[in-house]
Amino acid sequence: MTKTIFLHTALFRILVQLYIMFAIGLMAIAPISAADKSVIGRSETISLEHTDFMIRAKIDTGADTTSIHVDSVQTVHINGEDWVDIVIQNKQNNHLKLRKKVLYTTKIKRHQAASLERPVVELSLCIGNKLFRAPVNLSNRRKYRYAMLIGRNILKGNFVVDVDKINVLAPQCDLNTKQSG
Repeated sequence: MTKTIFLHTALFRILVQLYIMFAIGLMAIAPISAADKSVIGRSETISLEHTDFMIRAKIDTGADTTSIHVDSVQTVHINGEDWVDIVIQNKQNNHLKLRKKVLYTTKIKRHQAASLERPVVELSLCIGNKLFRAPVNLSNRRKYRYAMLIGRNILKGNFVVDVDKINVLAPQCDLNTKQSG
């Protein structure tokens, strides 16, 4: 009888230890909870490229990739690589001129229309106190209210969207910081 109780107790301890190890392992791979993410409104003001250049952006959970309107795109070939000279204009009629390496060209599917090919470049974006280096496709958004869409490539794992709010996170990144999230 004592032997049986001892075996059951030992087995119980082993099972408890296995359970604890399993639970700790799950916590290590558990997704980030909403409490770990910043709340972002349905539209935000974003600063670009480590400057004080501000642009209004719509937060779009339906978009895979972030997109920005460019007024001018000129392709330049440098050492066998494609680069683009672009001009971005904000609502205050300020212009930001950049030369960026084309990472790749993406095909954008459109409902009942032919697909479009857009160049994708890496831009630095400041949202609140978070600095991101992210692929952004260059588009013609002239007819839209917002010159920029922030897509899931930036939102995922970083933000929770509160559609009742706008301008929750004013850009607060150190303009000299080159490290990006």
